Amino acid sequence: MFQQHARVCALALAVVLSGPARPAAAQPPAPSEPESEPAEPDAAPAIASDEDLPVLPETTVIGRAQPGGSPDTGYPAAGPVVSATRTPVRSGDVGSSISVITEEQIRAKGQTSVAEVLRGLPGVDVVQQGGPGRVSSVFLRGGSSEHTKVLLDGLPLNDPITPGRSFDFSTLSVDNIERIEILRGPQSTLYGSDAIGGVVNIITRRGQGRPSGRLGAMGGSFGTSHESASVSGSNCNFHYALSGSYFDTDGFSAADERLPGNTENDAFRLGTLGGRTGWTPYENFDVDFVFRYHRGTAEIDDGGGPFMDDPNERNFAEQAFARTQLRYATVDDLWEQTLAFNFADHNRRTIDPTDVLHPSDAFFSRFNSQLHMLDWQHNLLLLEGNTLTVGAVYADETGASSFAGESAFGPFEGDMPEQSLRNTGVYLQDQLSLGDRWFTTLGARQDHYSQAGTADTYRATSLYRLPGTETALRGSIGTGFKAPTLFQLFDAFSGNLGLLPEESKGWDVGLEQPLGQGRWVIGGTYFRNDFENLIDFDPSSFRFFNVGRALATGVELSSLYIVSPATSLIASYTYTRTRDRDTGLALLRRPRNKAGLTLNRLMFQGRGNLNLSAIYVDNRDDADFAVFPSRRVSVRHYILVNAAATYDLNRSWQLLARVDNLLDEQYQEVFGFGTAGISGYGGLNLLW
Repeated sequence: MFQQHARVCALALAVVLSGPARPAAAQPPAPSEPESEPAEPDAAPAIASDEDLPVLPETTVIGRAQPGGSPDTGYPAAGPVVSATRTPVRSGDVGSSISVITEEQIRAKGQTSVAEVLRGLPGVDVVQQGGPGRVSSVFLRGGSSEHTKVLLDGLPLNDPITPGRSFDFSTLSVDNIERIEILRGPQSTLYGSDAIGGVVNIITRRGQGRPSGRLGAMGGSFGTSHESASVSGSNCNFHYALSGSYFDTDGFSAADERLPGNTENDAFRLGTLGGRTGWTPYENFDVDFVFRYHRGTAEIDDGGGPFMDDPNERNFAEQAFARTQLRYATVDDLWEQTLAFNFADHNRRTIDPTDVLHPSDAFFSRFNSQLHMLDWQHNLLLLEGNTLTVGAVYADETGASSFAGESAFGPFEGDMPEQSLRNTGVYLQDQLSLGDRWFTTLGARQDHYSQAGTADTYRATSLYRLPGTETALRGSIGTGFKAPTLFQLFDAFSGNLGLLPEESKGWDVGLEQPLGQGRWVIGGTYFRNDFENLIDFDPSSFRFFNVGRALATGVELSSLYIVSPATSLIASYTYTRTRDRDTGLALLRRPRNKAGLTLNRLMFQGRGNLNLSAIYVDNRDDADFAVFPSRRVSVRHYILVNAAATYDLNRSWQLLARVDNLLDEQYQEVFGFGTAGISGYGGLNLLW
């Protein structure tokens, strides 16, 4: 073992001494040998590729799977994903509905926020209340935003002190992200509370090979600037990937400026630091550390609608996340385990002093919360093609809130002193595979919440690939739950200690079909989610209560066409029908029809890249909260077209440009809130 370790170190040292080289340009998978092209004028001499470097153990989750598609066709290689089973498996062998956004696709879009990157995916709705920095929500398959569990390398990001324990994507940048996995359908068996609609798992980049870095600067419309820096690398025992960025914009009015009385621009500033480091003293033991820190300030308005401008109302958000994980495997790899400690700290404040427009109104609030979580997972290779996963989770979340203000009716205030909730959960999952044709998972879980009691969930998935045609038939069924939040239970005015957990049951069936020797892959899925015991707010009694029942059904269609080794075309369509079973009305902010189209084209012998995307969002119902009681309204459909391009001046300098809302569409995502018209941005990257 020592000699093998020494050879790996010598190889890594030789590669480092061979000199720096710029990463290869991203391009779509090629099912056939591409035609030869003229050599790039500034091309560097060939050196050892990343495949030649020592492969460090994967420490996001235990286990390792090699990427690969069907061995009998030119079907594009299916890379490993971890969200579906908490172990790396090939995405093409997963019975669950999952989408993956790669680092190359993120860079091609040129966007700086995760919310913008998620737009247009099947079964995913992104809703933002105004411009950058305003509340950004993600809905999966008709569930609400608080039914989407958001993870960073397995670390839960959902804020325990928000009314619904939802996650606000407004402060989440794309810094240091390797890929994003979107897992649709109930996932509580592996991820516990909140995963009723699905999971968004963000996988950060880990350093590999010779040291490399990137400096970037961009500016454009609305007085926007964005600066970023990153560095990464590894040696025989240590890997690192560190990043930082600062985003600053003068913005536009959060309340739609096309409506009367909304003339003031609302600025936003966000600083982000993050990274992932690890130590591998032995081949079968390693330590992984992930951290991320956000601090942002957003100017906001009183709401959406006419005359909602507020010149001095601001939101402040500060978030810190950290995950430390130890991984150990036996020499024969028959047993592998991880022990992880997760920490999350959320601090939010709203400050709104009196002003000329609101001489008698003032409001101040503070929300603080923390999450401490232990996660112990074991993988046992029972037989070839049979892996048993057993895990246990202990989580403790605390939170406190306070608010005070003045109105025309006099002063008011309220406090929720620090409260805590504890959860203990155990889960079991069995993965079975027969050759490269049939893949099945069966799982069950039990959680016990200190206030909500016991919740039992299960999940089963299966995929079978037909010989000859390589048609993949898949299906899944599972249940989910969501425990009442700290705010819903303990808030001094609206809390209700008698609340029950929200529950869901969801299933789907679908297929994927490669055509044209793998150049074209089409897929379709039918899904159904039933929600019960939904927690709602009663404005008459000013309390939370269990009453809601809802249904979401629909169809998701997707298509990937490799036009040529330099050109790819991705299309998607989602039909979603939702219904509140108590009122018979459609759920708010869920469009019935949505479609997306993305064209990516490599140009100039690979030195340039062009990315065009178009999104269609159908009419949907919303609520006008500017009046009391609120009234139901309809928000008009829209088409949003974005373009992004990069051009490599040489091996070190890269130009980038982006145009958002190319057609200058006038639209609203949330009733009464503003969106940007046509806007442009440009910048420069330095790579080494």
